Amino acid sequence: MPHQASDSFWQSRRLEQAVFTPVVEAGAIRAALLVFVGYYLGAHVGFALTFQPHPISVFWPPNSILLAALLLTPPRIWWFLLFAAFPAHLIAELQSQVPPSMVVCWFVSNCSEAIIGAGLTRYLLRGPVRFDTLRSVAVFCMCAAFLGPFVSSFVDAGFVALNGWGEGSYWQNWRTRFFSNALTALTLTPAIVTWCNFRPTQWKRISSSRALEGSILFQIGRAHV
Repeated sequence: MPHQASDSFWQSRRLEQAVFTPVVEAGAIRAALLVFVGYYLGAHVGFALTFQPHPISVFWPPNSILLAALLLTPPRIWWFLLFAAFPAHLIAELQSQVPPSMVVCWFVSNCSEAIIGAGLTRYLLRGPVRFDTLRSVAVFCMCAAFLGPFVSSFVDAGFVALNGWGEGSYWQNWRTRFFSNALTALTLTPAIVTWCNFRPTQWKRISSSRALEGSILFQIGRAHV
């Protein structure tokens, strides 16, 4: 009898924990809110850089923002971040007069790009994504900046042709979308990931020679702008 009472007690405790434990952690909720805001603002930037009558933007931040979010978070909450991105996508696209069928199709292609890039990158690196080694940079460039846009652009261009949205042939839209999203992934995603991973204490570990090298490169970049 005591043994049965003990089992019953622990079963009730596990049931209470299952009922009262939040389905989503507080950190995941904060990440989802940031994804919602970033995706929405990024979509408006992308539409501002879409030159009619062509349907593809020359610089499309939402996919790279979503990619960065997936690289920074554990895969178990990816579904929640994608769920948070959908209303932002829906509002921004409908405000830009995109047909509902095209809105849904573009969300599928956008998410596929982020999932392919983040999934392959995380699988090969087997750990946090940091751009502090040649291997991590090479894996990111191959998986997130090349394969993700490359594969998803076939789907995206197919959706555009299927819905008869905008002008341009299948291959014209594929080429524009691939190079546009690859460029955005190469420039925007590393900046977001590095900024989120950076800690002020890291300044103390930067040698004077590295700081001088960075200053020289910055001045050279300014001179060419």
